[in-house]
Amino acid sequence: MDVRRNLDYIHLHGRTRPNYPYAGSDLGLVYSIRMQTFLRLMAILCLVLASGCGGHIQELSRESSFDEGGKTAIIVLRVTTRAWVVLVRGKFDRYGWKAKGVLNRRPLWSEDGFVAAEVTPTGEDEGYAIVEIRPERYSSRAQEPAFTYATALWSQLSSGVFMPIEASAIARALEGPTYFPKGEAHLPVFSAVAGQVTYVGAIRIDASKDPESDDPPEKIGVTPVPLSGDAEAVARFMAKHYPNVHATVSTRLLQMMRWNQYMD
Repeated sequence: MDVRRNLDYIHLHGRTRPNYPYAGSDLGLVYSIRMQTFLRLMAILCLVLASGCGGHIQELSRESSFDEGGKTAIIVLRVTTRAWVVLVRGKFDRYGWKAKGVLNRRPLWSEDGFVAAEVTPTGEDEGYAIVEIRPERYSSRAQEPAFTYATALWSQLSSGVFMPIEASAIARALEGPTYFPKGEAHLPVFSAVAGQVTYVGAIRIDASKDPESDDPPEKIGVTPVPLSGDAEAVARFMAKHYPNVHATVSTRLLQMMRWNQYMD
């Protein structure tokens, strides 16, 4: 009887019957369905827990209110070329910076040269990092400024690399590839202080391409740059776009660190 059932199963499904307990009975069918449901629920739970580890990251809205001494933090980053940037929370280890969670990656749009976000404050040995960039446009190589010793060359994010759910909005909003720090390339890392608006500095995005080609560049340059008059520019930006944020702006400049992309 078991041989006949196996032959019938092969005829219907093109493969042998799975070897689960009570195979060939109603109990076996119930067991299989329950096991598949359990595995799916466990996968969803793991993704939710991984997402929660990344903390709160939200683009600052014009209606946002904020007072000094609160439990959240605001970070302001200056971006000299208009672009989407993807922010992730992580921690420091002996190899550099490592992301915490896999889903909580938030794309932020630069406006008037700045990116502003409300985030969970960082603790000891924690920091936020820019892990992906998508420039709005490409410049001519003749206009590209000279790189510095701190310039990091980022590569195109290939279709086979994991792309966060939120970043799908980037692909719809702008044409062209997203770039990330591949291999030993460094990325901007900074901290966020509870109850404060923290200006973390400026990055220059050099995205130039061959004028005779329609293809986007294979790499872009990401350079931390000191800009004079930043404090006044940040104050004007916050007063113009976020009048309900009542807090002085402190400065804690970013640093370029290696991205530890390996699991513990």
